[in-house]
Amino acid sequence: MNYCIVNKKPQQFQTIEFGEQNLIIENKTSVAVKEIYACLHCEELRNITLIVKSDQVYNVTLVFEDVKKFQKILKSLQESYPTMEVSQQNKKINGYAAAVIEKLREGIETGIVDTKEQDNIKYCPICGMECDPNIPYCMECGAEVQT
Repeated sequence: MNYCIVNKKPQQFQTIEFGEQNLIIENKTSVAVKEIYACLHCEELRNITLIVKSDQVYNVTLVFEDVKKFQKILKSLQESYPTMEVSQQNKKINGYAAAVIEKLREGIETGIVDTKEQDNIKYCPICGMECDPNIPYCMECGAEVQT
């Protein structure tokens, strides 16, 4: 079974549709969407977290039993929302998404970046999370990261 978690309320689902102004889950739950700020995903956990801007900032997390369904939905999302930032994350995806949402709620604009070059990777001195070299704080715990 696939699960959808909207504002910390889980439900099972089989289908999800993507529209310009909403996500429709099982024809039961409609999430009004002004913009999908970012899409964070982890294939190992078969988990997609969407950070959604609507009247408030919140997240929608999709968890899949089957990796093929995960890949199909991720591809469909990327095609439906071509300007959305997409970032592959490690197992700490949920904590990272929550940290981004809190920054957005506080009015702090932030970016989602995959760091590929080992020379540019910074690590948080508190929690050890990989950090974007251009952001002065850790997205996991909020600690200041040395530049």
